[in-house]
Amino acid sequence: MRRIIVLTLIVAVVAGCDGGGDTTTTATTIAATAGETTTIASVATTGPSSTSTATTEVTTTADTTTTSIAARPVTEHPNLPSAQGAHLVDWGAVGPGWALVLYDAMDVAAASPGPVVLYLVSPSGDRFEVAAWPDDGPYAILDWAGSADAALVQHNGGTAAIVDLRTGIETATIAVSAPSNDRPLTFTEPTGTNVVALVDDGTNQRVERRSRSGAVLATLGEQPTPVDARAGLDWLYGYDGTFALIKADGGIAYVENDGTFVRDVWTPMAHICRPVRWWDAGTFVAACTGDGPAFPHDFYHQVWLLETDGTAGVPLTTIPAGPLDVVDFGHTDAWEIPGRVFAQWWGDCGTAAVHLVAPDGSFTTAVGANSRYLEIDDGGMVIQRWAACDMSEGELLRVDLDGTVTATLVPRVGDAWGVRDAATLAAVYP
Repeated sequence: MRRIIVLTLIVAVVAGCDGGGDTTTTATTIAATAGETTTIASVATTGPSSTSTATTEVTTTADTTTTSIAARPVTEHPNLPSAQGAHLVDWGAVGPGWALVLYDAMDVAAASPGPVVLYLVSPSGDRFEVAAWPDDGPYAILDWAGSADAALVQHNGGTAAIVDLRTGIETATIAVSAPSNDRPLTFTEPTGTNVVALVDDGTNQRVERRSRSGAVLATLGEQPTPVDARAGLDWLYGYDGTFALIKADGGIAYVENDGTFVRDVWTPMAHICRPVRWWDAGTFVAACTGDGPAFPHDFYHQVWLLETDGTAGVPLTTIPAGPLDVVDFGHTDAWEIPGRVFAQWWGDCGTAAVHLVAPDGSFTTAVGANSRYLEIDDGGMVIQRWAACDMSEGELLRVDLDGTVTATLVPRVGDAWGVRDAATLAAVYP
């Protein structure tokens, strides 16, 4: 005789008045034998989603297990692109090539608010709605966990949140004490088990490793709050999770994940360098600016490749000869594929471009028109592009290595703000 077990999960989500404090009630029921029903648990949590009902049924026989998940809702609005429900995501396939996209349906022409939606986008352009806020949603993606199922998003008012992408629920809210930093919070590597936070009370700064629930696990770096914001604390977490690079006023330090100091990392003299991404096991990309009277334009960034073992690094891009325009901020990142190196250039008022870097450090424009790359591979680039100075009127594109648009992954619809931010899981290394 075969024994059949049916598990039913019912989730009811009630929208809060202000769009930021919704309540979710979860009841789990197992029917094991005829006439016997047992309720296992009922849990209340907080989340951003609109009203919805979902049902999951798991049927197990002696030979097979079948799972059926009811449809997750998709937000409807004239300024939103078409999308599918998150229940259709094949989470086992999510990885490099996929993008996490924050889209704002706000009507910029009428200055009227609209829903904010977080989409998971496949390499072929399939869009899945994984979270949504009726209005006043987040305005930035701070990080996407390596596990692929959680994101850190930045809200107005000095708060950030961890979003469970499988449920669409904000599982934790985190106070951001240094909102002027472009990334005051990140996940740890490689899977995002913990969070790294910059804490700044105006007198002192600390970089802390915390649990997702907020418990401080280690202080990775600390210093007095500098007058020059460029000298503030920053970090690049180690790809294997055992160490971190901490940038401070005095340079960059290699520390273990409990904060134990190991060594100072060499940086070019009279420069302030910020670690950006891993290039290989012992080399990282750094965006460096000149510091002192020899550098009259001290906001122009030059990309260097620096070494974790303390040996000297080398510049990857050059500083153009002659006077520099004050609105030219230089290169802040680089990406390598076999035979080619690309660098991200930024200017004032939302101007940006992707440059192809020659072996001598000179460069030519590969992708212009206010564009930033999210990832690059042999087949092309995933590009976020916008039209306005405030980076509104945005879309997500697939572009070949010569700059030709081959696909629109997330279009701007109507007069929407469009794509506000985007992230991918791809990396140069590992």
